[in-house]
Amino acid sequence: MDDNSKKEKFKEKMLVLTAELKEWYKEQVEHEQSVIPTSQQSSEKNVWNISTRLKSIQVVQSMSIAEAVLDIEIPDDKMGKIIKSGGYETFDEMINDISPKLEKVFLEGGFEEKEKVNQE
Repeated sequence: MDDNSKKEKFKEKMLVLTAELKEWYKEQVEHEQSVIPTSQQSSEKNVWNISTRLKSIQVVQSMSIAEAVLDIEIPDDKMGKIIKSGGYETFDEMINDISPKLEKVFLEGGFEEKEKVNQE
């Protein structure tokens, strides 16, 4: 598959991934709203209007969705190359940050495992 075909395939898969991550994000916001005291909850019912910070550990958990949609494996020790330390303020910030990184990994065919081979 040539580079242009790979890029087009990534764009198609990214549309699916974004939709699935939106659903994941919605669940995250709804869960956070459910565990805070009623007096402190936002009266806003639209999850996209509620400011919810995404911790990097939450985003790490969402990468299983990216792996499935993009058909790549992201080893635990490589998550830091995809996810910004400290997390994200908004869903859009997360998508804008991880998309080009995921594209690079996708176009390169995944992470290369570099193992030392002992020659005896």
